[in-house]
Amino acid sequence: MFGRVRPFLDDIDNIRASEYNLYSDYLRLAGTVDCIADYKGKPHIIDFKTSSRPKQRDWIHSYFMQASAYAIMAEERYGLTIPRLLIIIAVEDSAPQIFQEHRDDWADLLIEYRNLFESKGK
Repeated sequence: MFGRVRPFLDDIDNIRASEYNLYSDYLRLAGTVDCIADYKGKPHIIDFKTSSRPKQRDWIHSYFMQASAYAIMAEERYGLTIPRLLIIIAVEDSAPQIFQEHRDDWADLLIEYRNLFESKGK
């Protein structure tokens, strides 16, 4: 799988963080971002996934919300504005999948899910 992903990795540089713990007082969430770096010259939150089969964009909304959370955390904690999200999925016996999204397109849904989760815990 790595051999197929390698060409996409060549487009990643200016790495600011790798496997870095983040948290947010605003979101009341914490997590470990895979990578904060430039992809094709623009700053991205980069999340690496593996899968036994290709995924459709509609199946991975949680990936986008997760990456959006990391972007918000990085801005809150360190003043890093990272508006772009990149999900790289290494797929067994298939070409890798690359999905790009914008942080702000997922922030509202992320907060909605967080609020729902918190309300069920009360």
